[in-house]
Amino acid sequence: MCKRNESFAQEQQMELLIADSLAHMKPEEAAGMVTPWNKAMRRILVGLALSTISINFFFLNDILLLIGLPLSLFGFRTLRRENRWFAACYGISIARMVYFVVMLLLNTTIYQMDFHESSLGYALSLVQIALTLLQFICLRQSLCAVQKKAGLPLRVRGATALVLWYAVLSLLAVLQFGGWIAGIGSAICFIFIIRSMYRIFRALALSGYVLESAKLKIPDWLLAVLLAAVLTVGCTCGYLFFNSYPMQWQPVAESSRENTQIASIKEQLTQLGMPAAVLADMSDEDILRCQNPIEVQLMEYNWDLAANTAHGDDDREDAPFERQLHMTSAAVKVNTSPQEWVVIHHFIWQKEVSFTGTEALQLYRSHSGWADVGGLSGRVLYDNNGETYATAYFFLGEKTYSTTPLSGSTQVDEFAAFSFPNDGQRQRGYLCYQIRQTPEVEAAMIDSTVHYTHQNNRRQFPVRTAMQTRKSFGWEDAHTFTGTYSAIQVQADDNERAVQ
Repeated sequence: MCKRNESFAQEQQMELLIADSLAHMKPEEAAGMVTPWNKAMRRILVGLALSTISINFFFLNDILLLIGLPLSLFGFRTLRRENRWFAACYGISIARMVYFVVMLLLNTTIYQMDFHESSLGYALSLVQIALTLLQFICLRQSLCAVQKKAGLPLRVRGATALVLWYAVLSLLAVLQFGGWIAGIGSAICFIFIIRSMYRIFRALALSGYVLESAKLKIPDWLLAVLLAAVLTVGCTCGYLFFNSYPMQWQPVAESSRENTQIASIKEQLTQLGMPAAVLADMSDEDILRCQNPIEVQLMEYNWDLAANTAHGDDDREDAPFERQLHMTSAAVKVNTSPQEWVVIHHFIWQKEVSFTGTEALQLYRSHSGWADVGGLSGRVLYDNNGETYATAYFFLGEKTYSTTPLSGSTQVDEFAAFSFPNDGQRQRGYLCYQIRQTPEVEAAMIDSTVHYTHQNNRRQFPVRTAMQTRKSFGWEDAHTFTGTYSAIQVQADDNERAVQ
């Protein structure tokens, strides 16, 4: 009861002080004194409200930060001469703004997800959380300093609540604890905190206290224009120059194809039914894997990506079909005891399409009853002005990824990531691996499937690669990426083929 009476007495004392200060001033003088404070604190309050709440829906999180962080920066910029705490808030606002701009520009490149998943990216995100918490603490101290200097009673419960609220929320975020109930509860608390902060700012504005505002050599509107220019130019450069892998293309030397042994193996494979287009793209090392071929099992697809159908899958005779992508899956038997096979997945674009970013192959294969011999290999090629260019994949190997994020289960598959220039023709490539039957399994099946993910356009933010999209099964980027596949199955005991 005593605390309530004391609080009521303090409120009456503050009201008398405000009334006495305003009584001795002309209206225009009072307006002139409070206007800088009102403008700066209004910017800070709105900026903090927009930049603190996170809404992961339709880019709202980035939009709110893009509005809120500059507003806070401009507000603290005006008050930075008032006391050292406001100066600290201003410095932290600059650091948060720089971090946001860098992350926004990074999100227009294919490197953003790798950075965010790295230890450096995680550490910087923790630093960003710590800076925000530190800014709220400095804001509370700055309000205490202003109230003390103005002769007002200390009333910073809203600012204290803001510090505690953000500290609890940050801890829950680090522990990855969330949910609708926690989100709604934190939002309700935040509304009351902002309301309490507004009352603090309003009381200071009505007190007649004359703040020491900083002289601005560069107006805020010009800084806003410069920020917009940096973001526009930076995002444009990110989408144009950092949306594809840096491939090391080299002309294919014709002399490498004149080896007598290589020519003999090719001739044997051709007689067994291997397509000449596949053999023409294989490297000499992969051709040598097929030495002494016994038989060739083959499956071919012609894909229409616009209709998402393969040749023969559509039972409508009048259905339009365009052979854009030709995919071949082949299994070459090279030994009988124990059985050894070389599996080849080949693709070639037969129609001109736009290559605007990244491409990816994902290989599913059964390891039951088989042992690898030599590992996974392959390359990509294209033609331009009558010359053929080739290079290794930008990435070729295993990747561990989450299959169901909610349950945390993971899967390991082999991927090939690459990019094609947009000025070539007959873009193509292949994967190749050799396997040997293990003695403990008498009847093993070769089961090999390759998924091809093609990027249709640049319309995505943040930017994801085809491989990253494939690892998430393309649930979020159906309009940006298109997927196809080719598969082959061979029963190794009786050599009866089953294809898919």
